[in-house]
Amino acid sequence: VATTKALSIHVGPTAIKNGSLADGKVGVAYSVSLDGAPSGISGWSLDSGTLPPGLTLSGSGVLSGTPTTAGDYTFAVTYSVLLKPSRTKTYTLHINP
Repeated sequence: VATTKALSIHVGPTAIKNGSLADGKVGVAYSVSLDGAPSGISGWSLDSGTLPPGLTLSGSGVLSGTPTTAGDYTFAVTYSVLLKPSRTKTYTLHINP
């Protein structure tokens, strides 16, 4: 016996467009891979500023979680490239209520 069910899936931001992070929304899952680094990356870390509450930055450059507080958040991340000095990139992320 076959059954049919309707399924709705919400997918949050997954990419960076034109060098800017897509806006997030309080209570909605957010996940984006940071860009701007050449191949051979060995790690990402928060350099300065504050990530939106509820989001974390992984060592592989994925910013993810569920934002809990609306606002504008500016932060700098540092990425390491094998055999080269570390580099820093600044982002601003707007979280809507």
